Amino acid sequence: MSAFELDAMFRALPDQTTIAPVTVSGFTQYKTHVSDLPASESAKIDAVADAIVTSYRAGRHPIIGVLIVGHADQDLSRGVAFEQEISIERAECVREALLSSLQSRTGAGLMPLQVKEAAVRTAGVGATQRVVTHPINEAQRAQNRRVVLYLAESITPVVPLDGFFPVPPQKVEDEEGAAPASPRPQRSPLLLAFSIPIFGSPALAGAAVFASGQPRRPSIKHDHGFLDDGKGNIDPSKRQSPTDTDRARKDVWKFLLGLTIQNKPELKDATDAYKHFLVDNNGTQLTVRYEGFVKDDANGKTVLKSAIDDTRTGVLDIFDSQFPKPLTSAARTLLQVTSSAVTVGRATPDFRYPYPADENWQKAIGGHALWISADAIIDSAPGKLRTVAITMTLHAEDMYNFNPDGADIATNTRDAENGRFEIVGLGTEFLQIGTAQRTITFTIPNAKQADNRVVPADQKVT
Repeated sequence: MSAFELDAMFRALPDQTTIAPVTVSGFTQYKTHVSDLPASESAKIDAVADAIVTSYRAGRHPIIGVLIVGHADQDLSRGVAFEQEISIERAECVREALLSSLQSRTGAGLMPLQVKEAAVRTAGVGATQRVVTHPINEAQRAQNRRVVLYLAESITPVVPLDGFFPVPPQKVEDEEGAAPASPRPQRSPLLLAFSIPIFGSPALAGAAVFASGQPRRPSIKHDHGFLDDGKGNIDPSKRQSPTDTDRARKDVWKFLLGLTIQNKPELKDATDAYKHFLVDNNGTQLTVRYEGFVKDDANGKTVLKSAIDDTRTGVLDIFDSQFPKPLTSAARTLLQVTSSAVTVGRATPDFRYPYPADENWQKAIGGHALWISADAIIDSAPGKLRTVAITMTLHAEDMYNFNPDGADIATNTRDAENGRFEIVGLGTEFLQIGTAQRTITFTIPNAKQADNRVVPADQKVT
């Protein structure tokens, strides 16, 4: 997107939700640094930083994007390339000054701002947009040497922090027909998970419980965000046609997405999902990198460990139910098992299947449904330890959308910013799925074991 297009995009936003542009002028010929500006002009940059910080107070509309456009006077001797270069340099210098000013104002425990380095964009337009087209004196030429800051506000105000969950609430039903549980503090879509018929010993609260048989997806029902009818169905009457303001808002969020992709590679899974929602906007299923979650996220590692423990216990429970007495001769038993649904990040804090720890995975999948299938080979012989090899597959799924009354964990941006796109069709929810697989091998005494989720001493996971 060109600087002119970005300029037009910000100016297209309605007056009541867009701050008037701030022009910093006073650059002398061939000068770019803020330190060369008159004090009254450099003070404007601090004033913008103050406005950004103030905008994040409760009840106000936070500034979510800043576009800094540098301009130059016409220089016939050095040419267009020089004009473009110096205009960019001026914008970059103002950007550095603004970020420095913001840093000095947000280091005292203020609410995290979305307008940080990743949400501040610079561009240069050379001498293509001169205030005075044909200047005849230095005063007129100085008017062309300037930097203009455009600030885009959020359409929804900041909510008070008192009593506000750092992540949005969700509802969950653990069994079909059960009453909804209390709201859970999470970002990702509402999730309604139902159990399949199960056998075997009772599991820990929230644990996966296994039945014998081929892989079978349990009944899992997801919500539909801002289009939900309150019963997990889409309410067509909630749909509206997009307005010019909606389209301008989408351009702002596409702009912020591009900045995040460029400046925050550690959020790649999050930006991939959001891009599919906002830019692709086709509702097709997306495969998420679930291996990355269980490998890289601190809580993802806990989810993997708990899934291994539950799968190992489930396989042994089913084996013991089929062979309640120790075998009298050597035998190899092949088992297939499949589990009930587990909610990762339940309403009641679950230390075994906790909510993602990293911002990337909080934004990418948040709370989600998980079920497990496994193939097991168990070799038994009288007087010897049983050897067990289990190939386990984790199946994760989540409906990516936004929640009424929800907010982003890292920035506190209200979900209504993007929920509006669901309503007007400029963003479309989609089902995302992902898998992770491990092979678990261990030995165990040739007798029924207590269900205490103790890891065998020689267990290996590959």
